[in-house]
Amino acid sequence: MQDRSLGGAVILLIIYFILDYGRPVNPLGMPLIISVVLFIWWATLTDKIWEPQVYCFHGLLAVIAVMGPFAVNNFSVWVGFQSMTAWLACIAVPLMHFADSLRKIRVLVNTLIVLHCYLSGYAMLHSGFGPGGHVGDENDVALSLNVTIPLAFCAFLGARTMRGKVSYLLACVVMIAGVVATNSRGGFLGLVAVFLYCFIFSPRKKLGLVLGAALFLGGLLFIPESYWEEMGTISRDAESEDVGTGAHRKHLWATAINMFLSYPLFGVGIDNFQWNAGDYMPDDLREKEGRSYAGTSAHSVYFTILAETGLAGVLVVGAIVYFSVRSIRKTLRLARKIESEKNTEEARADVLEIRARVYGFGGGMIGFAVSGVFLTAFEYPHLWYLAAFIVAIMKVTERLRITDGAMPMGVVERRSKVFRAVPT
Repeated sequence: MQDRSLGGAVILLIIYFILDYGRPVNPLGMPLIISVVLFIWWATLTDKIWEPQVYCFHGLLAVIAVMGPFAVNNFSVWVGFQSMTAWLACIAVPLMHFADSLRKIRVLVNTLIVLHCYLSGYAMLHSGFGPGGHVGDENDVALSLNVTIPLAFCAFLGARTMRGKVSYLLACVVMIAGVVATNSRGGFLGLVAVFLYCFIFSPRKKLGLVLGAALFLGGLLFIPESYWEEMGTISRDAESEDVGTGAHRKHLWATAINMFLSYPLFGVGIDNFQWNAGDYMPDDLREKEGRSYAGTSAHSVYFTILAETGLAGVLVVGAIVYFSVRSIRKTLRLARKIESEKNTEEARADVLEIRARVYGFGGGMIGFAVSGVFLTAFEYPHLWYLAAFIVAIMKVTERLRITDGAMPMGVVERRSKVFRAVPT
């Protein structure tokens, strides 16, 4: 009889996601406890997954640790290192191993979608602000929603039941409303990029175009005029050299480049941009603005990585993205082989879901990449979670391809403690 249980590790991941995005006032140390338990659980596994992303995760932690003794503020490096260790080594890597079936991936993704519907509602009731942490201010909330909208959009296209389709569609509407509630211009650009991605790379293009057109027309009808007026200031601020948030960001990015030129290999240290900004801001700006940039952030995930982790960090993060894209392409190739080799209704349903999940994760990376242009999001978990999900679904797809016909493909579970990675 097939085991349909989620398993203790997946339940712990669900609880962690609830705490990470729900941000209860007093979590009683549960995130730390869950992180430690999951790491120890993973460490005891005999058949570990050693995809390039795993090496890159640990490599990024090593890059962060290098500057600890030399940073202006060592304590900030320590705090940043703790956060990144929790997300990379204690959550993302175990997720790759324990999300070992389509059902488990589906449950975890659905958990994130439900949590972001809650986040949208919270933002609509609190002037665009979230509950705190990495979903605190308006830009944070918009970025997180833009990462999750493609998960729901593509899941709608791959859903097996009408109930699932309706649920995912409603989730898309709620999350788009949440982005609008933030009034974030960076969030708007990220939302546009996400929609373009979903239309171009949708696993069911005709249905995706119809849904996208409906959402677009709905936005024109129901989104208030004040929102469009605010979004209309994007080009003006981008072109301004002296006033506005656009000009200020350009000055901060110039400051980040100065830091990189002084510490090109490993940067000034994670969480240390704010402690160095006053020393590395251009001299003419200090005279012109009559103030120091000390205490400010880079307001860009790219310039934050450049300034705080140097060339080493840029290469490692770039490698994570590269290998994630490569894993997406491999998963899609495997899905096509499954469809041709096992031409059954169940196989076609599994392949459609695999494609929908994979395209959704890719869209989430696009949402993060564009929304993060104007946001200091290096220490946010979204990219690391997506990279972990991409590895997980690739491994599940590998296993599905070699599963014998006696076991239904859609509910394949590992029989061993952790499944073996099968080379192709």
